[in-house]
Amino acid sequence: MPYLETGGWVGQAGNQIRNSANSKDEAKWDAILEAVKLFKRTHGRFPRYSGGKDERRLYECLRKCSDRTMQNWTQERANKLVLAFGDRWQSECFPNSIWFW
Repeated sequence: MPYLETGGWVGQAGNQIRNSANSKDEAKWDAILEAVKLFKRTHGRFPRYSGGKDERRLYECLRKCSDRTMQNWTQERANKLVLAFGDRWQSECFPNSIWFW
């Protein structure tokens, strides 16, 4: 999405959907998503809670961004996760969870 000089992002319909304060949070989240992609390519699996400190951080970010009841969940982030990993990524990332399906 292109960034506006007025301090927000332009959505598909041309709507400004992020203000400048939230754009920093979204940029951090995008960086975390890239780190998860790299982790999955490198290790052939999603990060686990039982992993080291950095792996656990990635796992927690995915968990919080995939649960609609959490503050970090947005439709935009959900779409990015599906585009990155496919529409059944949650069952692979959280195989023992009953919360997502």
